[in-house]
Amino acid sequence: MRLARRPASHPPNQRQGSAVTYVALCVVSAIAIKKRFYTDKA
Repeated sequence: MRLARRPASHPPNQRQGSAVTYVALCVVSAIAIKKRFYTDKA
Protein backbone atom coordinates (compact mmCIF):
# COMPACT_ATOMS: atom_id res chain seq x y z
CA MET A 1 0.00 0.00 0.00
CA ARG A 2 1.50 3.28 -1.10
CA LEU A 3 0.91 6.54 0.76
CA ALA A 4 1.87 9.71 -1.06
CA ARG A 5 2.89 12.12 1.69
CA ARG A 6 3.89 15.67 0.93
CA PRO A 7 6.34 17.48 3.20
CA ALA A 8 4.58 19.77 5.67
CA SER A 9 6.00 22.94 4.15
CA HIS A 10 2.68 24.73 3.68
CA PRO A 11 2.15 28.01 5.55
CA PRO A 12 -0.52 27.92 8.30
CA ASN A 13 -2.86 30.16 6.27
CA GLN A 14 -3.40 27.33 3.77
CA ARG A 15 -4.81 24.98 6.41
CA GLN A 16 -8.24 24.86 4.73
CA GLY A 17 -6.74 23.91 1.37
CA SER A 18 -4.59 21.27 3.06
CA ALA A 19 -7.69 19.88 4.79
CA VAL A 20 -9.52 19.61 1.46
CA THR A 21 -6.52 17.87 -0.10
CA TYR A 22 -6.33 15.51 2.91
CA VAL A 23 -10.00 14.59 2.58
CA ALA A 24 -9.61 14.06 -1.17
CA LEU A 25 -6.63 11.76 -0.57
CA CYS A 26 -8.63 9.81 2.02
CA VAL A 27 -11.53 9.35 -0.41
CA VAL A 28 -9.24 8.24 -3.24
CA SER A 29 -7.41 5.84 -0.92
CA ALA A 30 -10.70 4.38 0.34
CA ILE A 31 -11.94 3.85 -3.23
CA ALA A 32 -8.65 2.24 -4.24
CA ILE A 33 -8.76 -0.10 -1.22
CA LYS A 34 -12.39 -1.01 -1.92
CA LYS A 35 -11.59 -1.73 -5.56
CA ARG A 36 -8.62 -3.87 -4.52
CA PHE A 37 -10.72 -5.83 -2.01
CA TYR A 38 -13.56 -6.34 -4.49
CA THR A 39 -11.09 -7.44 -7.17
CA ASP A 40 -9.46 -9.92 -4.78
CA LYS A 41 -12.83 -11.35 -3.70
CA ALA A 42 -14.34 -11.54 -7.19
